[in-house]
Amino acid sequence: MQSYVGPASLLSLLLAGLRLDQATYRQVSTETAATYQCIGVALLGAVALGMERASALGFAPPFMVVVEMLRTGVTLVVESAIVWTFGRALASHPAGFGAVLRPLGLAGAPTILYLVTVLTGITSPFQEVIAIWLLIAFVVAIRAALGTGWVLASALATLVWAVGWVVDEMLRYA
Repeated sequence: MQSYVGPASLLSLLLAGLRLDQATYRQVSTETAATYQCIGVALLGAVALGMERASALGFAPPFMVVVEMLRTGVTLVVESAIVWTFGRALASHPAGFGAVLRPLGLAGAPTILYLVTVLTGITSPFQEVIAIWLLIAFVVAIRAALGTGWVLASALATLVWAVGWVVDEMLRYA
């Protein structure tokens, strides 16, 4: 059994999340000790996204990092609640809320790659590749959390991402 304490486990989870390692996604779904590390992976991605948005929008990086960390935390909880709710209705073995939250936090690992856009200045098509990678990670996470097949996990991931996109667009133009 893996220990979920310390920076080595955080790096291990980050790399497993980037590799889309299904076994790790399933394991963190059942391990309550991995909760903080999975949230940490999501927040590390938020730091990278905050740096990328700061350079794109011209805001101070510390400000955008805080904004993205708050947004990521709220988004993680809301997305987990949506998946958990649908999972209770559709999955044959309903999972607890934490069992959904942990893999979805881990699915944020590809967001760390936004640092590459900051360091190199290359944005397109790299941002699109990251977005697709994140969607695939989200499908893997939902499948691991709910124990469903690829079709249901893909449909649920697409639904949650569509809702998230609409909300994001509404906030952007509000």
